Amino acid sequence: MNKWGIWIGLVMAGCGTAPGDSDTAAGDAPTYYRDIQPILAENCIRCHSEGGVAPVSFEDPDVVVATAALIKAYTESGVMPPPAPDPACADYHDSEKLSLTEEKKAIIAAWVDADAPLGDPEDAPEVDDTSTDLDPFDIELVGAMAYTPDFSDDGKNDYRCFDVTPSLEDGVYVTGFGAILDNTPFVHHVVVYTTENEPETPPPEEGFPCNGTGEGGWDYLAGWAPGASPTRFDEGEGIFLGPEKRLILQMHYFNSGATGTDQSGMGFWTAPQVSGAIYPYPLGIGGFTIEAGNSAHTETESLDWESEYPDIAVVGVWPHMHVLGSHINVRVVHEDDTETCVMNQDGWDFHNQVPVLLKEPITVTAGDRVDLTCEWDNSADNPNQFNDPPEDVQFGEGTENEMCFAFTYVRLD
Repeated sequence: MNKWGIWIGLVMAGCGTAPGDSDTAAGDAPTYYRDIQPILAENCIRCHSEGGVAPVSFEDPDVVVATAALIKAYTESGVMPPPAPDPACADYHDSEKLSLTEEKKAIIAAWVDADAPLGDPEDAPEVDDTSTDLDPFDIELVGAMAYTPDFSDDGKNDYRCFDVTPSLEDGVYVTGFGAILDNTPFVHHVVVYTTENEPETPPPEEGFPCNGTGEGGWDYLAGWAPGASPTRFDEGEGIFLGPEKRLILQMHYFNSGATGTDQSGMGFWTAPQVSGAIYPYPLGIGGFTIEAGNSAHTETESLDWESEYPDIAVVGVWPHMHVLGSHINVRVVHEDDTETCVMNQDGWDFHNQVPVLLKEPITVTAGDRVDLTCEWDNSADNPNQFNDPPEDVQFGEGTENEMCFAFTYVRLD
């Protein structure tokens, strides 16, 4: 059982307790409204909310109080918040929201030890939570009709694509994007591709089956997977989207036991002009096999930056693996053998696939080498192991397969 299943079981077992009945704390003990609610808003609500990827919502104070002891145990042990890219490698926007400082952990522990008092709602500070206070999308890309996933092929996965090309008289720049989620329990990922290929016949409104890594002539533009927050490029930067481009929305559905229809998609923020053009530059490794029982299978792919290539600045990376992932790293190795870390994540949680937008872009120039490294744990000790006993796992499209991608965004320098 993975940690989400353990969490649900513990919550159900703990809901009979009644800490927090006292409206005031003893002495100077922390209170929910004054001290705990701001921590949850900054570090937890993005997942622990109605419709979020976590099974328990922290938007209700009663739920937080009922699970107080579990919150303390999970935060003290480091299980929560889940693994995220390390800002010590290269700092990125909102990195402080993805980990808890020792000070915050101590506040949570002191609150729980004081019997989790609620305190006075009037003591609640203003919370600047930009992750939930976003401008409306300028372009919304969803299928023309709701779709019922069909898992009859392999019983597990369904890739469905929709032509979602907007009417654009002139080109626009995509300055940011975010998922529009409907039936989240079986949404594995959302990806938008661009293509100039014209279909032989008009694509049906109910969508069409497609390859999990895209079709020939399709170029990656934007994506979402569980845990990913909306992506906003720095002011004055964006990806050009010309009127000649067709947009294909790819939905990957995984058979989680959920039922019903789905009409998820992707939204874009746009601008007519920008001062710096951004280009998607996906990096990936394919064709590998992870041996059964191997707790640290590693693959590395290197890209030599030749003199005929233009200098680029890496502005962001979205790492992507499946459930057996344990480590992912992107680095630039310079001609003098020094290295610059771009993105590094020890530990992996499929439900927390965090995009990184760097505070300081990293330059790649002639003579440099870009390395992408992924590691997986295919042992019986991995709590996310889905084969009993472990079996060889191949690179592939399905959630039961594995991937290693760093969907990178660059600017020409």
